[in-house]
Amino acid sequence: MVGYGSVVYLNDMYTSENQQMMKQIENLSNSIAVLKQDLTKIHSLEEKLSRMDKKHEKDLIESKAELIEKLNQLELDQLEIKTKVWKLTEKRPLFS
Repeated sequence: MVGYGSVVYLNDMYTSENQQMMKQIENLSNSIAVLKQDLTKIHSLEEKLSRMDKKHEKDLIESKAELIEKLNQLELDQLEIKTKVWKLTEKRPLFS
């Protein structure tokens, strides 16, 4: 009887431990699946960010070129105004 009781006890322990281990394996599998989904999302976001960076880089380059063009035009306008002022002061006597 003692031998049979020991076998039953060991069988119950094995079954219980086996079930716990199977639950842990299932939880681990679920965690891995969630991590894979998160990794997929991260890769997708990285691709979108990369495309956005390229798009914004192009926009920044275009905006910089426009700004330089406008600054150049302002410098030309300023030089024209200086020239006109110089011409006006040249025609007018210094001491009246």
